[in-house]
Amino acid sequence: MTIGHVSAGAGAAAQGASQAPGSTQMAAQLATPQLFIKLLMAELEHENPTHPATPSSILQQTAELSQVEAVTSMTSAVQAEQHGAETSAATSLIGRHVSADVTGVSVAGTVSSVSLSATATPVLEVEARPSAGSSSPAPSTAVPLADVTNVTNVTNVTNATNTTGASAG
Repeated sequence: MTIGHVSAGAGAAAQGASQAPGSTQMAAQLATPQLFIKLLMAELEHENPTHPATPSSILQQTAELSQVEAVTSMTSAVQAEQHGAETSAATSLIGRHVSADVTGVSVAGTVSSVSLSATATPVLEVEARPSAGSSSPAPSTAVPLADVTNVTNVTNVTNATNTTGASAG
């Protein structure tokens, strides 16, 4: 197989063909496939006439670009899946008792809600248990999901408290 002369029109056609739906994000990360086409055109224009580029080297460069785009696409998909799994895990903790270590401070309480931080990582709103006989609302603390060290059901925490309280009294 041979490759004929590459003109600016052919470069534009190849450039359009390399743009797949959803490739805008990939193109930004790869400094755009258009840049690859421009570099390839410059290489062809300035190549040594006594040692011209072989069609196989051009195809190899094109294949490498396709591989980089595919890896970038897969990386984006895996990251999106990871964010989805983290968000799902965080929402499953609503109503459960968690313990966490937030910047060296121990926090324990019941998860009341989940929000996403500016970096799209889940943040739990943890309400501390009010002390016995207290009518004031429990204070709440924002806890990143990554800082959670222990998770238990609220009924297990309540039973443990009741058992401890019963034996003391």
